Amino acid sequence: MTFSTDTNGSKEFYDEFHGTTTMYKSLFKKPNTKVVPLTKRITKNAVSMSILLVLFIVLYFLSFDKFALFVVAFLAAVEVLMLSLLIITNKLIRQEMARAVPSEVTIDNTGIQFKNDNGVFKMNWEKTKFILINKYSIVFAPMDKNAISLALDTDCKDLVLEGLKEVGKEGLVVDNTDLYK
Repeated sequence: MTFSTDTNGSKEFYDEFHGTTTMYKSLFKKPNTKVVPLTKRITKNAVSMSILLVLFIVLYFLSFDKFALFVVAFLAAVEVLMLSLLIITNKLIRQEMARAVPSEVTIDNTGIQFKNDNGVFKMNWEKTKFILINKYSIVFAPMDKNAISLALDTDCKDLVLEGLKEVGKEGLVVDNTDLYK
């Protein structure tokens, strides 16, 4: 089965896809897990650091302890790094959205293939661990955690499921859409 995608994907799609790829270790053990978008995870960590930073600033002014000053400096540096990471991640997602091009997607007995102006990307079924359907993304997760993942917007969900049924690979699907309701 072959179909075309004309969507560039939303910010939510790219954010969720990157959240999925950074959660591979836990998803490989338990694929029925709600994926937290990458920017949401970074923001949550930055807020936690801010709270710790404020607490240690208060502690420093109450005790004027050198250790508390050291911790304040360390937490401030980590907070700057977290905020920088958030800015960079958002910038990269915007760049990916701008670079996205329509693809011709083929699902056959050997695997799934994406063909577009950027090249041809293929994942064979024997190298596919599972196909994860989330709120905004469908991710074809490779057996090798370091290999490239392929992803589609959930706008293509019905076509993907139909194609997988045609080739008898619907057993690879982990549909997590109910986790987001």
